[in-house]
Amino acid sequence: MRWKTYMLSSIILIIGMVAILFTLSENNENRITGLFSFVEIAPEGFEFELPKNITEKMASEAIHEAKVEIAEMKKRNFTITFVNDVLNEANMQYKLGNYTEVLKMEELIKFINKKKMEFIDMVALTERKMREYNSINVDTSEAQALIWQALAAFGSDQMVDAQELLKQADISLELAKSEKERQKNIAYLGKNFIMKYWKQIIIVIALLSIASFLIAKTTIKKRLHRKLTDLRDELGKTQELIKQLQKECFIDKKITTDAYRQKAAKYEERIAKIKCTMPVIEAQLHGETVKTTKKIKGILEVNK
Repeated sequence: MRWKTYMLSSIILIIGMVAILFTLSENNENRITGLFSFVEIAPEGFEFELPKNITEKMASEAIHEAKVEIAEMKKRNFTITFVNDVLNEANMQYKLGNYTEVLKMEELIKFINKKKMEFIDMVALTERKMREYNSINVDTSEAQALIWQALAAFGSDQMVDAQELLKQADISLELAKSEKERQKNIAYLGKNFIMKYWKQIIIVIALLSIASFLIAKTTIKKRLHRKLTDLRDELGKTQELIKQLQKECFIDKKITTDAYRQKAAKYEERIAKIKCTMPVIEAQLHGETVKTTKKIKGILEVNK
């Protein structure tokens, strides 16, 4: 029983493998390498309308037309690496008798040539727009870089990338122009505003200047008042300290006369400075001009 089971399993396995090989053969009968067809990687937008009653003559003429298309592309200095590969596949399919595939290859070559010419026309239009925008001082540096990238992709037969980069260049030009117009409008509105309201602007500037002067003057006066108050407080406290020293020396006998004189001398010097500074601040508060001439033993002599 086991050998019958093995036999049945082997037959089923063989039948499955034959079916898989048959399917692969059907799918690849129109391919050169058995891996892919160039039609399957054709640029976006490629379509092929199958004609009726395809003959060997039609396939032969298609190969001839494909060669003519490639020759034209070569004259225009287009990259022809990809289309040459397509032509080679067309020749192989012709030998295999797959005339439908030959016609597809020819249509693909024509389509690529058409797309390349359209791309070059679009580059010319975009560059013309760029020159126009340059003449009105629009920043086109970004668009220029994108055009160079698009041409590099075009030279490598990367048509999808080339077309996308060229679209981005056109968008960049429009955005740059819009920004230029926005800046121009802002400058125009600003200029018109100044010309229309110049009298009012001068008045406002004058008022702001006066207000700033008054604010500064008020601030200075407040500081002088605060400083004068602080000096008066310090004067009173220093005088109280001298009285305290006198009490400690002459009444309480806590310190010697020499110690009293040394400390009292420092306090008196500070009192002299305060009494000299206070008239200066009071004069400033009354708007009087104060001129200092010389110092004598820490005392400032003031001329009013």
